[in-house]
Amino acid sequence: MNRKDHNTPAPVVAEMKGKGAETKKGFPVNDQTVQDFLATLVHELRRPLGALMGFADILKIEAAQSLDSRGRILLERLAFNAGTLKRIVATMEDMMLAGRESEPRMLVQPAAAMDEILQVHAQAIEAAGIQVDIQPDLPRLFVHPTKLNMVLDNLLSNAIKAVDGQANPHILFGCDRPAGEEIFFLADNGPGIAEQDRAHVFELFTRLDHHHPGAGVGLAVVQKIVEYYQGRIWVDEGPLPGACFRFVLHC
Repeated sequence: MNRKDHNTPAPVVAEMKGKGAETKKGFPVNDQTVQDFLATLVHELRRPLGALMGFADILKIEAAQSLDSRGRILLERLAFNAGTLKRIVATMEDMMLAGRESEPRMLVQPAAAMDEILQVHAQAIEAAGIQVDIQPDLPRLFVHPTKLNMVLDNLLSNAIKAVDGQANPHILFGCDRPAGEEIFFLADNGPGIAEQDRAHVFELFTRLDHHHPGAGVGLAVVQKIVEYYQGRIWVDEGPLPGACFRFVLHC
């Protein structure tokens, strides 16, 4: 991983909705009724999901060799769909965390936070040969560390998927300071996001990439966390040829 300075153009800001607002698909994350519903749903799903995944693992170990090709395909589908459901439940937990005070705020160095997230994705990054750069001397943020990690993890996960298959995959994390405002960004050299789709990428269950698994919730979580800090997030062009997600946190 390299650290270097990049100059980026001033953004054309597309304002996002404020704290407590509904998404365009009507998901009022700060509404207590929805929070209670999510908590109950996650609790009720966790046990049968764990059993389902356990049974699938046992079958793969003990019975896979005795199955015919159709049986093995069905077993793989069972394991895949159980994994998908597990990711959805985890994302629902993220949605609940995004809208509530879960830990004390503290001064966090975003570069150090990104370094931690990179370790989580180290295997995928190395396998794909992705170059990840972090600008030096990023300004510190007075935030809840878990919330910032959720923002960076979701944005990085999307960038890793976006550069999949690129000849020289590249991701850049940095900060611009036009007129004294600190605008963080995560840019990649993937195919980018069409201008007509940019206003929709933060909507709940919206998926523009159908080549990789996902529930279409990650960016909605990111937006809710940014709105929690009365900030804004948008996507436009940046220092690399693909998409550039920019966000401001008022903290």
